Amino acid sequence: MKISFLHAFLLFIIILGLESCSSCSRSGLREIAESRKRTNDNLPESQKPHNNLTNQAPILLNESSSKPLSSLFQQNKDAVFLIYTSTGIDGFQGTGFFISEEGIGVSNYHVFEGTSKGLESIQLSDGKRYQISDVLYFDKDNDYIIFKVNNSQKVPALRISDHTPTVGEEVFAIGNPKGLEHTLSTGIISALRDSGEILQTTTEITHGSSGGPLMNMNGEVVGITTAGLGEANLNFAINIQSLPIESFKKKSEFESRGLNNFLPASKCNQIIHHTYFSLSYCEPHEQAEWVAYKLIPEYFSGVSRTNDYREDPKVRTGSATLEDYRNSGYDRGHLLPAGSMKHSYLAMSETFYLSNISPQRNEFNGGAWLSLEEKVRQWTRKSDSLYVVTGGVLHSRLGKIRGTNVSIPEYFYKVIVRFESNRIDGIGFIMENKELKGNIINYAVTIDKVEELTGIDFFTYFPPEIENLLESELLLSNWK
Repeated sequence: MKISFLHAFLLFIIILGLESCSSCSRSGLREIAESRKRTNDNLPESQKPHNNLTNQAPILLNESSSKPLSSLFQQNKDAVFLIYTSTGIDGFQGTGFFISEEGIGVSNYHVFEGTSKGLESIQLSDGKRYQISDVLYFDKDNDYIIFKVNNSQKVPALRISDHTPTVGEEVFAIGNPKGLEHTLSTGIISALRDSGEILQTTTEITHGSSGGPLMNMNGEVVGITTAGLGEANLNFAINIQSLPIESFKKKSEFESRGLNNFLPASKCNQIIHHTYFSLSYCEPHEQAEWVAYKLIPEYFSGVSRTNDYREDPKVRTGSATLEDYRNSGYDRGHLLPAGSMKHSYLAMSETFYLSNISPQRNEFNGGAWLSLEEKVRQWTRKSDSLYVVTGGVLHSRLGKIRGTNVSIPEYFYKVIVRFESNRIDGIGFIMENKELKGNIINYAVTIDKVEELTGIDFFTYFPPEIENLLESELLLSNWK
């Protein structure tokens, strides 16, 4: 039976009406994104991305706009990158873009969902690849993620628009559909949905290109492309104004001042730097003599405990192993607690390197040591930041876990410097590796006392007069 043009048109309108009910809300958008997912990286060789596609000619919709679009494309394409994620078995790819020269990027949450943390990387237009070092923030329902890459040099970044585009405004997108790097598509804003938090656009968004930038004709990002309705040619983007971008850009610049200035000297001559902490590894004891880290209030919520205990690949002499602790009768006690690194999957996971672990009696690990960790987080919430150095007191007379080289510390220490407004306070703790009674503040000592016991010189970066005062005084009234 032949179908007339009128019948076909009416059928199209009915389908469009049914689909549009879900796509007007963020939850509907989430459902669409779920159905699209990512581009599978296990593609035939002929379809896999190659660097020779990077400089392909942009796809333009009309000749009259080719000159300004070509210029905008060339100015902005280098800040758009391919994202590679993996489950450990299957690989996927998507699109993202930089919003700061310090390496902060954004994309869709579904590009990362269900993949293995630590296996995410990006590839720039010049072929350079960076690991994703930290997930700063994500919103699963609204399908966006903000992350940081492990870059030592500045990267190209896109400018962010300071207003929501209007219906009818011309826009363009740069993405990687099915691995075809840096493809340009154009369109208009066709509607604003969900109080303007969702931008509906005629700009084509296909598999692999979601997560890229939707930009206005001034070359500013107005949204993150996220999903479409196929033949209906209805595509969507998350309004960039709904993301908490500025707070993370400022935080990144503050963080870049670094932990290195706060590190003690290493007696063991093996300092290792991870993303959010550093340590000095002592091979004769198969553990760290100290672990140093910074705490701010934002670190204490976000992700769940990973429990992925494993060897530290950065220890050149080889770290302790899981077998060393098996049936030892001792807990694998964290030096940097996992509960203080809940703001990102990577930060949480890195605390389970066995270089950050020391054998602790269960009644100590789950008792006084845990109470001290919780007290430190309380102090952090009321401060600008804290710097902490902690570890077991190591010496040649310590016993070992049977059949291993892992020493069993008799005492553990923690030294803390707190920054609050224009005030600096210091405090130390020495705690025996056994069940301890009473308030943990009873185990507070001067930092000088910890230095005397451990032989470690802490906080040498301060001018001598400040260091002496900080380490010799113990004003418990400041720590209540």
